[in-house]
Amino acid sequence: MENSPPGTRVDFGGPPVQIPRVFHLNPKEILRLSFTCPEVNADMCAAFQMLPSQGVGNLTFEIRVSDSSLLDFEARTEIRVMVCAMNTLHTRIYRDFLSCVTH
Repeated sequence: MENSPPGTRVDFGGPPVQIPRVFHLNPKEILRLSFTCPEVNADMCAAFQMLPSQGVGNLTFEIRVSDSSLLDFEARTEIRVMVCAMNTLHTRIYRDFLSCVTH
């Protein structure tokens, strides 16, 4: 990820690579996705973007590099991201941690 151009997909886990996915029992409910980087400076999350940032029911998503200048393999070799999905009533539906390597 270090020196990756903006838009590069971030692979989590693996092998095999995990496909980030939210499972929700209500297939018609709109979910808004967000993420935080709880173990590092909050600015580190600015290095990433989530696509799509909302969806309906069960959905898959990607996290992509937004600003690779914030990613420094020598400073941090792994980043854990906490992904949250909330419904329109701001009830947390889903939360999970994903890890990625920064090299």
